[in-house]
Amino acid sequence: TNNFNTLNPLTKRPVANGTIAEGNLQYTAATGDSSIFGTMAISPGMKVYFEVKLVSNTAQNAIGIHNEYDPGGTFVKGGSVSGMYSFKPRGAASVAQYFNNGNASNSISHMADGTILGVAIDNENGQIHYNAAGTFLNNSDPTDNDPVALVTGFGGASEQYLHFSLDTSGGTETVNQFNFGSPPYSESGGETDGNGFGNFNQSVPSGYLALCSKNISST
Repeated sequence: TNNFNTLNPLTKRPVANGTIAEGNLQYTAATGDSSIFGTMAISPGMKVYFEVKLVSNTAQNAIGIHNEYDPGGTFVKGGSVSGMYSFKPRGAASVAQYFNNGNASNSISHMADGTILGVAIDNENGQIHYNAAGTFLNNSDPTDNDPVALVTGFGGASEQYLHFSLDTSGGTETVNQFNFGSPPYSESGGETDGNGFGNFNQSVPSGYLALCSKNISST
């Protein structure tokens, strides 16, 4: 059996906000801001790839990692605290943001609904590369980190934890669908990692793996 990472409903904060569907791979915020973690940790030195379909990218939409797992059992706004590294492909605003250890910088224009965002997390060299519809932001190269990613600076010697948060804007819902290797939507890309696992839209960078039980056991 090979189990892929999913969203962990037990870490959804606040408990009353946000809804999880499609086998814990679809995440919606409509009535208030919400945050959630994944079920599997990223091991020290491991390189992980997954994709996010921005179904309704109407407000701030943080996609990244936290160096603590569900700290305090409370809502954690994406990018806003130390120990957090993430990217916000904002829909309603004109500028997207990226965060390094809780510090914000502006990056690129917002992303349209339906965009598939590839995420390559390098927990060896401390960088996260984001691929928007086939092109890595900042023209970064996840295989040799030259040029560097927009999100960078975390260790690599400790576990990191997938963290996502959704903001609501004027009551408009925000919806993401996550593909950690087993997509909740129809995907004909047929791209796998180097071990033959997953079904991704974009080519998986060399050295990066789907976050699944068989890959974790081999690291």
